[in-house]
Amino acid sequence: MQVETIVNGGISLILSPENPLEEELIKGLMKQQNEIQEFRTPQTILNKTFRNGIVIGKKSAMAPDKKSEATTEVIPDDPK
Repeated sequence: MQVETIVNGGISLILSPENPLEEELIKGLMKQQNEIQEFRTPQTILNKTFRNGIVIGKKSAMAPDKKSEATTEVIPDDPK
């Protein structure tokens, strides 16, 4: 999957699938109600540790870690 950022009057994150599986993953992500969670301290997610970053995932599956400095934004379902 290719990931790009564009800054042009705002900031956009582009996810570009490189195979059918990645395309289906993006479609699934778009169909569910998501939230964005930022972390600035090391976090372990599915046995992989990240120093900092942003997680986009299903709202009900993401409980903020009380030890981390996390901010959360709810992204509504696509009105289509």
